[in-house]
Amino acid sequence: MAKVRLHPLKIIENLNIEPFRGHIIELRSRLLKVIIAFLSFFIVTYAFSQYILDVVIIPLQNVINNSSGQETTPLVYTALTEGFFAHLRVSFWASILLTTPYLIYQAWAFVAPGLYRHERQFLRRIIILGLLLFVSGGLFGFFIVFPALLTFSLGYAAYGLMPMPRIGPYVSIAIKFVFFSGLIFEVPFTIALAIEGGIISANALREKRKYFLIGIYALSAFLIPTDIFSQLLLFLPLWGLFEICIRLTKFIT
Repeated sequence: MAKVRLHPLKIIENLNIEPFRGHIIELRSRLLKVIIAFLSFFIVTYAFSQYILDVVIIPLQNVINNSSGQETTPLVYTALTEGFFAHLRVSFWASILLTTPYLIYQAWAFVAPGLYRHERQFLRRIIILGLLLFVSGGLFGFFIVFPALLTFSLGYAAYGLMPMPRIGPYVSIAIKFVFFSGLIFEVPFTIALAIEGGIISANALREKRKYFLIGIYALSAFLIPTDIFSQLLLFLPLWGLFEICIRLTKFIT
């Protein structure tokens, strides 16, 4: 008996999407709200982009003040549009940060009705933990690790070199430090999800602790390849978070 092969387009045409139409409309509505919120935040942050840029420059200003006593930060730009794009960049990422809580709220409002009570409770704890860890990691990277890297880099000025950092690359590096540090501090968040999903157990984490620590340090070295001191500054709190996460596994799950 010959098999009848249906064309993929025919299969799609025969699908009944009516039960999903309400969900699709709701999803589109929530995505539009997030986009409108992002654009609104972008307009506001661009209006205050100079103040945001002043905050971003604080670590460099402090390092230069401590090393040479200068009161002004010698940031330069060598392309005509570099200063403009620096303001755009800080406005864009500031808008991303401000929009993220609203995005999470819209995602939660979309999926929460279809979850069981214990699933909602678990996700609520994970979301709060994830946000707190990301903010803590970003602040730690920006105010502690990043200045240490700047001190190391500007230390070569003692060898007769004149540091003249460009505004574009400096802003890019500062933003990367904030986001990478925030993402790295999500290690407990990832571990909690892995344990809840049955991918790994708390006992396995304890037994393979040294492999996880090697992986965490390798990640720190990948993100900060130039300075072992800054690598350790990033690795040590991650180690502590990893140990805390193991001990709080029962509370998280």
